[in-house]
Amino acid sequence: MVHADLTYSSSSFFEDVSLIKWETAAVLGSTLVLGFMDWDWGSSSFYFDSEGFFGKNTISGGMDKFGHIYGSYTLADFFTYSINRKSGNFEQAALTGSMMSWGVMLVVETMDGFSGDHGFSPEDLLMNTIGVTLSYFRNTNPELGKKIDFRMEYLPSGYDRGFSPHSDYAGQKYLLVLKLGGFEKLEETPLRYLEIQAGYFTEGFNGKEATDRTRHPFVGIGLNLEELFFGRKNGEESSCKFAGRQLLQRVQVPCTYYTNDKDAYNY
Repeated sequence: MVHADLTYSSSSFFEDVSLIKWETAAVLGSTLVLGFMDWDWGSSSFYFDSEGFFGKNTISGGMDKFGHIYGSYTLADFFTYSINRKSGNFEQAALTGSMMSWGVMLVVETMDGFSGDHGFSPEDLLMNTIGVTLSYFRNTNPELGKKIDFRMEYLPSGYDRGFSPHSDYAGQKYLLVLKLGGFEKLEETPLRYLEIQAGYFTEGFNGKEATDRTRHPFVGIGLNLEELFFGRKNGEESSCKFAGRQLLQRVQVPCTYYTNDKDAYNY
C-alpha cells in the first residue's frame, strides 16, 4: 500500500494543475459545451432538487447516479495519469486528480442548478464523492487496482439521439468486477482469465420503452479480456498497451459474461 505525500499543500495542487493546463482546459470546455447543448443549462434560476437514489419513482431508477460515480471516477483517473506522466509522483497525482475531478463535477452540479430539467442534486454530489474516492484508493493501493474494476457497458438503445453514452440510460449497464487474476494464489492458474461481476441496469424508465419500470441488479461470471489480450503488467509498457488496458478496465464488452438475469441479453 502506498500513501499520498504528507507534505501535500495548496501549492502542490496548483503545481500539478499547471502541468496539465491544456488537458484541464479541454475538459472544462467540452463540459460547458455539453452542458449548454444537452443539459439545458441557463434555462432556470438556481434551485435544489432532491432526486432520490435507486427508487422505482426516480427519473432513471438510479442509472444517473451510477453515471455520476462512473464519470467522476473516470475523470479522476484521466487527471491522475495525465499529471503522473509529467511529474512522476503517482501518489500526489492521484490526490490532485481526484480533487480536480470532484471540482469539475461540482461545477457541473452547480450549473445543473440553473437547468429546468435538473436542479442541484445533493445525491449527485454524494455519488461524485464516491467516484473520486474509488479512483484515489484504487490508484494508491496497487493490490486493489489488480483486483477491482468499475465498468460501463453501452449499446445505443434507440430511445435517445444515436450514440449518447452520457445520457442514454436505457442503453447502459454498470458493473463492479472482481478479477480473480489479481489474487496471488490464482495468478498462475486458468482462473486468472475469469472475473466475478455485480451489475445493474433498468428498463422502462425512458418513457419511450414499451415495458414496465423494472430495476435489475445481477451477478455474473465473465472473461477478463485485459488478461487475455495483454497478460500481467510487468514494468513499463508501450502507450498502445497502456491505453488498451485502461479501456478494458472501464468498458465492459457485451456478450463476454454470463449472468443470472436473462434480460441482460436483450440487446
